[in-house]
Amino acid sequence: MTQAAWSSDGSRLVIGTPQGVQVWDAQTGQEIARIAPAVGNLTSVTWAGDGKRIAVGELGVVNVWELAGDTSSSTAVAPATEASHRHNVPGMEIGGIAHISWRSDDSRLLSVSRNGTAEIWDAQSGAGLAWLQGHTAAVTHGAWSPGDGLVATASADGTAQWLTHRSLNSDATPWAILVVADVHF
Repeated sequence: MTQAAWSSDGSRLVIGTPQGVQVWDAQTGQEIARIAPAVGNLTSVTWAGDGKRIAVGELGVVNVWELAGDTSSSTAVAPATEASHRHNVPGMEIGGIAHISWRSDDSRLLSVSRNGTAEIWDAQSGAGLAWLQGHTAAVTHGAWSPGDGLVATASADGTAQWLTHRSLNSDATPWAILVVADVHF
């Protein structure tokens, strides 16, 4: 196993393995869905807060999958192909996705990469909204603030950054990223 994440209600567990993604019913212990890796090298899995979608990170790609039908007893998943997104910051080598974080309203995703970058993108359309650069080594984790106005990233270069955009909590694009803090540890 490389990753595991609980659904927000605790009823399902998603597990990422080199062979793909498995969704399990926590009450019965039964596997209810399986997703084959699109690219290989699975690196990150996470549930949307609605408990219906799973974001799967691989080598430079994030795919969003939606559980079909009744999510409490789903037997299949469908790719939300319009939400497939290649984490590809211009001028940077494609890196493995290290972590994915959903915004609290499930409308945006933050993906961070081993190539030292992070990206904010639309979870419905897959459109990139902002590329975040500034770390000099792999970005290992990223998270939204509770009010969705800030994004924090942590890197193997020994720094953490808090980032904001010009119009806090709006869906305006493009984002004008401002570094609020750059902390060395």
